[in-house]
Amino acid sequence: METMKNRNGVLPPGVWLCGVLAVAVVIFYLSFFRPTGLGGFYINDKIGHAIIYASLAFMLSGLWARVKPACPRGNVIVWAIGIATLYGICLEFGQGLFTSDRTCGVLDMLADLAGSGAGAGIWAGGALAAQVGMRMRT
Repeated sequence: METMKNRNGVLPPGVWLCGVLAVAVVIFYLSFFRPTGLGGFYINDKIGHAIIYASLAFMLSGLWARVKPACPRGNVIVWAIGIATLYGICLEFGQGLFTSDRTCGVLDMLADLAGSGAGAGIWAGGALAAQVGMRMRT
């Protein structure tokens, strides 16, 4: 059975890109449409924002690191947080402009920023652990 990882044990950029696109589409959908039939499942709005934007920033970090492997880890984190947060801000303004039942919320934007920072930080921690692990094996 063939694995999605390459010889170095790293996921290729295409896998990360699919993850970024999937999360971005889910965020877009949830930003403009209210899903029905969740069976009474409820999560606090701000926690939901933080979780989904953490996922987006994590995926963006992985993608950026694979596309630009020479890019310092700090730059990867800054770009991922920036792109994910900017996406969240744009969608918040879009909600205020294009929907009748949603508003543009500054607290939602802050939750997006916090989640983005957490997701990029989790990715960086994993990348550092993988780097240390590779050094220990050699």
